[in-house]
Amino acid sequence: MMKRTVYLISPCRGGVVDEEALILALKTGEIAGAGLDVFVKEPFPSDHPLVKLDNVVLTCHIGGGSGTGRAVQAQELRILIEDTLS
Repeated sequence: MMKRTVYLISPCRGGVVDEEALILALKTGEIAGAGLDVFVKEPFPSDHPLVKLDNVVLTCHIGGGSGTGRAVQAQELRILIEDTLS
């Protein structure tokens, strides 16, 4: 139901995206591309069909690992702790 120009970005849990359906959609041009950092099987096998596609970006679940990401997480944790203790 997505447009052919869409890029699917999935940083959530492995298995939320049907990898076989995604591979088919990417190969047939049903969607333009995908960015994933979680997978059904981890560690991600180097011979996985997604690795061979030019319209896919794969990372190793590091989306929240930036300095800014960690700072935001620390701030949210501080607020949560303060709210819990007050």
